[in-house]
Amino acid sequence: MKQLIKEIIKKTVKNLYNVEIEPQIQLPKEESYGDFASNVAFILSKTLKQKPQDIAITIADNLKNLPYFEKVEALNGFVNMKLSSAFYEELLFEFLENPINYIKDDAIFEAFGIKKEDEINLEYVSANPTGPLHLGHGRGAVIGDVLYRLFRFFDIKVDREYYINDAGNQVNLLAKSVMHYINQDLYPFPEDGYKGDYIKDIAEAFLKEHNKSDINLESVKDFAISKMMEDIKNTLKILNVEFDIYFSEKTLKDKVEKVLELLKEKNLIEEKDGAIWFKSKDEDKDRVLRKSDGSYTYFASDIAYHLDKYQRGYKKAIDLWGADHHGYIPRLKAALEALDIPQDWLSVELFQIVKLFENGQEVRMSKRTGKMLKLIDVIEDIGADNLRFMFLTKKADTPLDIDINLVKAQNSENPVFYVQYAYARTMGIKRQLKEPFVFGFYKDKYTYEEEELDLIKRILSSKDVLFEGVIKKDPSLVVKLSLDIAKSFHKFYNTHKVITSDEITTKKRISLVYATQKIFDIIFDILNIKAPEMM
Repeated sequence: MKQLIKEIIKKTVKNLYNVEIEPQIQLPKEESYGDFASNVAFILSKTLKQKPQDIAITIADNLKNLPYFEKVEALNGFVNMKLSSAFYEELLFEFLENPINYIKDDAIFEAFGIKKEDEINLEYVSANPTGPLHLGHGRGAVIGDVLYRLFRFFDIKVDREYYINDAGNQVNLLAKSVMHYINQDLYPFPEDGYKGDYIKDIAEAFLKEHNKSDINLESVKDFAISKMMEDIKNTLKILNVEFDIYFSEKTLKDKVEKVLELLKEKNLIEEKDGAIWFKSKDEDKDRVLRKSDGSYTYFASDIAYHLDKYQRGYKKAIDLWGADHHGYIPRLKAALEALDIPQDWLSVELFQIVKLFENGQEVRMSKRTGKMLKLIDVIEDIGADNLRFMFLTKKADTPLDIDINLVKAQNSENPVFYVQYAYARTMGIKRQLKEPFVFGFYKDKYTYEEEELDLIKRILSSKDVLFEGVIKKDPSLVVKLSLDIAKSFHKFYNTHKVITSDEITTKKRISLVYATQKIFDIIFDILNIKAPEMM
C-alpha cells in the first residue's frame, strides 16, 4: 500500500507545485497519528523555500478532499494519513479477486536496482564437503531458500548456487583421514585430520567398491567428496532446500592463474618470501594469493570464483555467509573492484549462530547417536517445517536460540502451531459453508468492528512487507507477517461469530476468512512449509 499512497502524494504534489519528487512513506511512530506518514514537506522545503509545516498543511488540505482518506493532518512537518474503511474494503476485494496480482509490483525491479530481464546469483550453504551439515548450515540454507522463493514470487530471475570447496588442503586432509581407516598400518592419521564415524563409514564404502590397488590420494579424495556431497544433498532435500547449480572449485584452476595475470597487469601483486601477495589499497594488510609451496589460498580461489560469476552475466550476486567471516568481505570486494567489478555487484549477507535448548539446557550432542549434533538429527527430532519456521523467527544478523520444548508444544506458545492453527481455523469455517461463497458485496453498507478492520490492514500490509523483504533481503519479515496476521485472525475469530443470522455481516466476515486463507497460502508457499487444513 505504501507504493499506492506514494503515487497519490506524487500526483498531488505535481498538481500543486508542478514538481516531481520521490516521497518516503512510513508507518507513524504512534498509532493515533494514522495509518501512514510522509516526509514530503521536508523534501519540498528547500525547493519551495517554505517551512515544512506550511507545505504539509497545504498538502494535507488537498488530500482531505480525496475519497481514500478518513483523516489527514499536518504535524511537525509530516503529513499523517488515516485511510477510510471504504478504501480498505475496496483494496480487500481487489486482493480477493487476485491475491498474487495485488501483491506483485513491477516497481520491485527499479527498487532492487535491476531490470526485469536481469538475473541474479544467490549462493548459500557452500559447506566444505569434509563433514556433515550442522545447525548453522541449516539456518543459512533456509534463509537462502526462502529468499530465493521471495525473489521468484516477484518474478526476479535468480539461480541458486552451491560452491563446492573440493580443492585445497582441507579435502586432502579428508582423504588422508579416510585412507588411515582403510589401512591404519600403511597410512598414519594426519595431523589435524577429520575424526568421526562418518570417516570410518566412507573408508568401509570405499573398500566395498574398490580394490586395494586403487588406494591413492586422488581416488580416495574424489570418492570421499562424492560421499560427503551425497550426504549433504540428502540432508538439504529433507529440509526442502534445493539448488540449480553445484559449482566445483576444482574447475577454477585456469581461472585462478588468469586472476593473478590480471592483478599483475594492474601492479596489484608482489612476490615476497616465495609467495604471491595481493596489494590491497584499502585493506590494513596484504593477503596471500599463492603460498610458497605453490598452492593457492582460498582467497585466490574466491576471487576467481566471483570473477567467473560476473563473467556468466549475473547483474548481481548475493552470498550468504556465517557472521564469523565478516572480516573477509572488504578484502574480497577490494580484489573484485581491482578487476573492474562494480562495488555494488556483490552483496554479502551475514547470519549469526544458532543454539538448541531442551529443558533449559543447551543441546550439543544427539540423543539418538550420542555423537556431535548434526543438522539431520534436529530435522528428525522436530520436523523440517518447524525448523524452517524457527530459523526465520529472528533477523539473520541476530543470534538465535531454539527451544525444542516450545517447538514440540501443541499450543499457542509455539509460533509454528500458532500460525498453522490460524490457517486450519479458516479452513474449518469454509467447511461449514453449505454452498460456494461468491464475492462482490463490498458496496453493501457495513461498519467494520475494530478486530475486523485490523485484520484487513494486516492482510493488505502483505504487499508492503513482502516488497520490503526483497529490498532488505530479509526473509524473517515473512515469518513476522505470518505471526501478525495469525494474531489478528485469532483475535477476530475469538471475538466475533463468523456465520450469523445477518446476511451482510456473514458475507463480510466470510470475505475476511477467505482473504486470511489466501494470504496464508502465499506465505506458506514462500516459506515452503505445509498448510494444514485440520489440526
